Amino acid sequence: MFSKVKIFLLPAITIFSLLLGVFLKQNYLFLIPLLIGIGKFFESSYEKIKERKFSLDYIALTALLLSLYLKEFLAGGIIGIMYILSSSLEEYGSQKAEKTLKSLKESFPKKCQLKDGSFKNITQIKEGEIIIIKSNEIIPLDGYLLSDFAIINEANLTGESLPKNYRKGDFLKSGLINIGPAIEIEVLGDFNTSYYQKIIKLVEDIKKESSPFIRLAEKVNIPFTIITFLLSALAWIVFKDFQRVLAVLVIATPCPLLIAVPLSFIGGINKSAGKNIIIKKLLTIEILNKMKIILFDKTGTLTLGEVVLKDYQIKGDKDEKEVFKIAGSLESHSIHPLARSLTKIAKEKVDNFYHVEDFEEKIGEGIYGKINNKTYWLKKTKEKVEGIGVDLFEDGKLIARFIFDDILKDDALKVLKDLSKEYKVAIVSGDRKENVLRSLKNITEEENIEIYSDLSPEEKIRIVKEYQKKGIVGIVGDGINDAPALAVSDVGIVFSGTENSASIEAADIVLLSHELEKIKEVIEISKNSFKIAKESLFLGVGLSCLGMIFAFLGFIPPVYGAIIQEIIDLFVILNSLRSTF
Repeated sequence: MFSKVKIFLLPAITIFSLLLGVFLKQNYLFLIPLLIGIGKFFESSYEKIKERKFSLDYIALTALLLSLYLKEFLAGGIIGIMYILSSSLEEYGSQKAEKTLKSLKESFPKKCQLKDGSFKNITQIKEGEIIIIKSNEIIPLDGYLLSDFAIINEANLTGESLPKNYRKGDFLKSGLINIGPAIEIEVLGDFNTSYYQKIIKLVEDIKKESSPFIRLAEKVNIPFTIITFLLSALAWIVFKDFQRVLAVLVIATPCPLLIAVPLSFIGGINKSAGKNIIIKKLLTIEILNKMKIILFDKTGTLTLGEVVLKDYQIKGDKDEKEVFKIAGSLESHSIHPLARSLTKIAKEKVDNFYHVEDFEEKIGEGIYGKINNKTYWLKKTKEKVEGIGVDLFEDGKLIARFIFDDILKDDALKVLKDLSKEYKVAIVSGDRKENVLRSLKNITEEENIEIYSDLSPEEKIRIVKEYQKKGIVGIVGDGINDAPALAVSDVGIVFSGTENSASIEAADIVLLSHELEKIKEVIEISKNSFKIAKESLFLGVGLSCLGMIFAFLGFIPPVYGAIIQEIIDLFVILNSLRSTF
């Protein structure tokens, strides 16, 4: 609330000063918005020039300075207010998105537990210290595993959807997720040398190198500015009348350029927010509208990002319920993530489980136990299957096979097909090629979608840059390994989560749900907002040009010119507000 008040405090002060001046008939009060407008211009111009952006609001500055010189303070005050208000609108649009994202960005752990039970900031932990990582926690620092084993979810870094077993002495990268029991890690290096921090640094470097995008308003501004100054110069050459020159400049002051586009885009941002889509910056709407290529990560983006039971086969003479009751009875004692998935399904099929005797679990080998004096064994299938196969044996005889996999989201096929009709679509995944092909073979065969697999973050950057030679590129991802590619792309779209703060930082759009249909929604919202912005822009510029002609001919003095410009602005604002609905 305070930040919103701060943003609109300056416009409120200038409007109040102008109204008070009108009420008290004190001309000097109009100087307040005029001078603040001039100050705001130089402040914003300085920031733009630092970024090597030279498309400034020269008409507004000329009109403000000439108003000051001719002591037409009312006309200058009105121009100043509109200039200040447009800047505040754009700042408001960006800050609203940043506030929504703040908690998501801060999700990466700031502290972790040491072996003695105390907690320490991860930036202060030194090489050789031993840290404790509990189940479902992110590993914050690189190090060697001291525990006998660990079950790790690597999807966040590599795109590999299936959990991986680690043994004592194995190296663990920061950013991985421990999905097994609590583990001990001996830290290697420190926070600044960690893998996660290297990814963050890569994102920051890419952001610094990003080239500026030419905005719609800037494209219109150049010819409009030339026409305005030519007509103003002609007014002086022909009539030698500064009042006519000022009248032309006042009507030409590009308030439609200053207000139409940001207001339309803010409407689009607000509409998106209502659909759990956060667009960080106004410019993103414009770039998204011109996008030609969309790249998709696989794990967690097109797929669920977690291993689930995809299929099962009954091999013996036992019925389905009995097989699931036996399997569920064994798996309910296991710590493995596959066990949790199978136990959940078993509970849906049977009312209770058997009592298991002599239960034993050997990581990487399987689980054993006795039920009603029979020995049962669940272990990984030796035969090649599409996913992870787990076989159930009874006294050495195979009685069932369960197949697990990371499966496509329900709407993945439809979304990819729909988007491929209008955009060039490709898959860029860190997962192994066989996993990518298994998940996406039906889509790629039908839609001629290119596949890139086994990619590191640096390789994803290279592919994005290659596609950028062909057009504006958007990329959709969800893991830490996607963050650099999200940063280097023209539009980065990320699915929110608790472990991907680097990706959220790098992205331009954050989807607060996991529905792929949201991508189509944000594209449609952006197209609609951009269309309305163009309508408002050309409506305002067209009416301004008409007014400039009458001002040039001497029919409109500066003050009335400023009032006419505000009437034009009203039409522009009302039309721009349509993007909210």
